[in-house]
Amino acid sequence: MHQYNEKLKVIVITEDNKQNQKYFNLFKVLFNNSIEEVRDFNYEKRITINNSEFRFIIKSESARGLKAHYVLNLTQDEEFHRNRAMPMTSPHSSLKEIEKWSELFTKL
Repeated sequence: MHQYNEKLKVIVITEDNKQNQKYFNLFKVLFNNSIEEVRDFNYEKRITINNSEFRFIIKSESARGLKAHYVLNLTQDEEFHRNRAMPMTSPHSSLKEIEKWSELFTKL
């Protein structure tokens, strides 16, 4: 039985604390009317909206073991992007079976 309440998970990676806070604030404004939960702590920044969860981390933090469907790497560091900014996601995600999300997981 598939869990159809699974959220689309997005990790946003930034260069430092200042940039992290800027992008976190930007996303809060963009999703203002859709926000269900906001976590704004030094150790965790997260925005949950309808069916999505955005997690903000700094490049120096460990992203190991974090699961995501998409990673927005805003660091401008090509080596970091190739070697460490890759999401861990299950190819068997039930999101691909939900009509409104299926387009995200369709091969081009």
